[in-house]
Amino acid sequence: MEPTDYFILAIFIALGAFSLVAAIFNFDWYFETSGATTFVNKFGRKGHVYFMLYWD
Repeated sequence: MEPTDYFILAIFIALGAFSLVAAIFNFDWYFETSGATTFVNKFGRKGHVYFMLYWD
């Protein structure tokens, strides 16, 4: 792998970790974003937390 590949990999790992922290601590601003509202409307807020914890 080239250095740029490692950089992109590090970005995705950091974003995944950030999503896990937001799901665990139940941040309101995280669940009110346009991307999260799709899952919140479908599974409910608690269902979205479980989805994020087990999917990541």
